[in-house]
Amino acid sequence: MNKTLALTALFAAVAGFAASPAVAAIDGPHQTAPIAAQKVNSINTTLDLAKFDASLGQLLSIDISLTGTLSGIAKAENLDTAPATLSFAAYASLTLTRPDQSLIGISTMHYDRSFSALAWDGDTHYGGSSVITVNIVPVVTTQHFVLSSAEDRQLFTSNGPGDLTLAARLTGQGSSTASGSGNTMGGFSTRASGYADVTYTYLPSAVPEPGTWALMFAGLGMVGMLASRRRQA
Repeated sequence: MNKTLALTALFAAVAGFAASPAVAAIDGPHQTAPIAAQKVNSINTTLDLAKFDASLGQLLSIDISLTGTLSGIAKAENLDTAPATLSFAAYASLTLTRPDQSLIGISTMHYDRSFSALAWDGDTHYGGSSVITVNIVPVVTTQHFVLSSAEDRQLFTSNGPGDLTLAARLTGQGSSTASGSGNTMGGFSTRASGYADVTYTYLPSAVPEPGTWALMFAGLGMVGMLASRRRQA
């Protein structure tokens, strides 16, 4: 019967996307073509994934769950004399790779909302009636990846006390955008993080049943008796 071994790996894989605001604005309330503010950032870190203990049995497959979270705050100000629709979009992707940089899987998070803003209040300061402030409720996504090739089973199996973890690479890319029907000023403070859970499915090592143990001990007893008789003879 196959068994599973789940290892929750909450690793230090947190980094910020867009710690500083991104601003794109045109002075004055005149109507022009739409303009967007955008910020792009990235992360690059290592996740130490616990390897499979070969003493448990024969490893059959590795199930990796890659979970990513996107959250933050966005602000946008309508700079037109008429009410306008302001749109916010935030995106982040996390990529998990083996030590040789070959791909394990990708998890993506996306936030996209639109709001109605009043006409410009005459003051460009991210305040007043022409400003929309959005708290981006954490967007959480989990992607599952099953590895079962001979190469992966060997890669994820421990070879002893000095080989307990696999240094997987977690990289991320994020972007934030604010746009409107006319002049728009936007700013962001967004954050993304990621972690991995590893579940091993394996065939347990054979363990003799109680009846088998009894037969083994009985057999050893018979061997001992025969050896004793031969010495007496």
